Amino acid sequence: MLVVMTRADLLPTKITITDDASASERYAASMLQSHLQIACPKRTFTVGPPKGSRPGSEIIVGPGAALHYGLPAETLTGLGNESYYLGYFAPPLVGSVVLTGGIGSTRSTIYAVYSMLTDVIGFNFFAHDETAPPMECLSDVPHFDITNSPAFEYRDNNQFQPTTQLDWSTAVAYNGRVTDATHGNYVKYADPPGFVHTSYNILAFPDSTWQNHPPPALYNAHPEWFWPRGAAGASTYGQLCWSNASLVAFVTEQARKILRADANATIFSISQNDNGAQCEDPAEKAVNDKEGSPIGALLNAVNAVADALADEFPHVAFDTLAYQWTRSAPTSGLKPRPNVIIRLCTIECDFAHPLTHENNAPFQKDMAAWAALSKRTYIWDYVTNFQHYVAPFPNWHVLVPNLRFFHEHGVQGVFEEGTYNTPGGDLVQLKDYLLAKALWNPNIDDDDATTQFLGYYYDSAAVHVKTYMDAMVEGIDGSAYYMHESFDVNAPFLTPALLLRSAQAFANASAAVASKDVRFMRRVEEAALPVMYVALFRWDELRAYASSAKLTWPYNETLRPQFDEFKRVYQAVGIKVLDEAGHTIDWMESVLFPTARGLLSLVGGLDGSSSRRGSSLHWRAS
Repeated sequence: MLVVMTRADLLPTKITITDDASASERYAASMLQSHLQIACPKRTFTVGPPKGSRPGSEIIVGPGAALHYGLPAETLTGLGNESYYLGYFAPPLVGSVVLTGGIGSTRSTIYAVYSMLTDVIGFNFFAHDETAPPMECLSDVPHFDITNSPAFEYRDNNQFQPTTQLDWSTAVAYNGRVTDATHGNYVKYADPPGFVHTSYNILAFPDSTWQNHPPPALYNAHPEWFWPRGAAGASTYGQLCWSNASLVAFVTEQARKILRADANATIFSISQNDNGAQCEDPAEKAVNDKEGSPIGALLNAVNAVADALADEFPHVAFDTLAYQWTRSAPTSGLKPRPNVIIRLCTIECDFAHPLTHENNAPFQKDMAAWAALSKRTYIWDYVTNFQHYVAPFPNWHVLVPNLRFFHEHGVQGVFEEGTYNTPGGDLVQLKDYLLAKALWNPNIDDDDATTQFLGYYYDSAAVHVKTYMDAMVEGIDGSAYYMHESFDVNAPFLTPALLLRSAQAFANASAAVASKDVRFMRRVEEAALPVMYVALFRWDELRAYASSAKLTWPYNETLRPQFDEFKRVYQAVGIKVLDEAGHTIDWMESVLFPTARGLLSLVGGLDGSSSRRGSSLHWRAS
């Protein structure tokens, strides 16, 4: 609760942490010092331990220093790793600013510091390469205190920027699996068995290699655990038959061994493999029929494991998927245990329209059904085109509304899967920013946040980038296109008129920043790649359309120099692959300029026949 006082005091320059502060608290104090020095270059900010038992005018960082100076311990009770307390000249420490997470927290003190830097001092952390400082040094700090918590306890995004730029991802409060102790650690899935599709991995422990077939010894000893069966089943990536009590008992003991060896794990995934080969054993089907969903036997098994291990591992939740054939909720009244997470997947959805749109009515039904049963639901969401990373994927306008929809249905955590194995993609920096902001608070004004981002990140080109964004959304609406998480470069909404209008917008954007700092031109060039990518594959079609419609041609006269320009920017951005399957710029060149030797590389690729996994989750934790 926010309590606004009537006074304001001068911003203290002494930052106080205890000598035994954790690595993450020291990092928080260091970030606070360096950013305050940027904001107020005429003042000198220092970091040191408490002096005496009563504070002076100080910024007190972390629970150790706060408790040392007399902050009541109950103020910090229940804050955990995600919530924090801010006290700005508030009782009982009326002469100081207090920024702290919970006792023993690994990251919430960091969040408290960045809350001050953004909400009070005036920084905005748009991207790893664009931090907007305040316009002037804040002279007076208002009096208030607040305890703040995120809307979602788990906030993960596996796109390239959040997973490689730890200072930035920490500043915007992502807490997925790629950070370290200095940055506050993360919500940790036990590994092994890993992040998802863990069935065989659990059985194979202590072998920690990824399993794409049943463990041979177990398959021979317990063929009833597996599907399919027979000689072919031994080498088939199939499923388990969870109605077998002996399988559940074995999985329970495997999970016990794994968790005893992985003290930092807080989630254990017991999840189906990534295929549609669900168990057809009569006993399995009988359980599923009784429970009213194909997830019935699996959920009963996960509940049993969770019950058996709850006392020994009270801090661990047991996670399973509601995905493809297990997406529908039971109708029998079967519920997940309180320490079970249902991770509901959006893979079949239309990602160009909000989840409240009629196109997504089936998902709305499943979301509502799980919300009525599960007290701890997570979401696995998709934010890119896995068949063509470097192609337009106009979803920026639905990201925040969708997170709002999840929050309204009681969702506790969200994983956003995007271009995880390469830089590049369609306006990925904007999307990463919007997702981070809304994962903490889905009630943000997303239009205002978008406008701010575009203005800072693209400078005077912002209006032209927005023209591209608006054109893409109009194209979706005009074609009534249902945008899956994978589609090809001939998608109906990508009309010649739309592509040429968008290309001209980026030509105008380049002209607008031609005399500006070079970083803005580099960003415009990267943002222009998706339209150029499609144009290169549809070159003759677009040239003919531009000629017949008497439109200005926005590219080079011939294909080769335009491809060379695309390749230059591709390499400058550091793009590694063009799609999830791993096609590179060399593959693209062989498609655009085929030779007798390169004809084989044309097979697959553009239509997706070799460039994706069908409709699978496809990302695995190592």
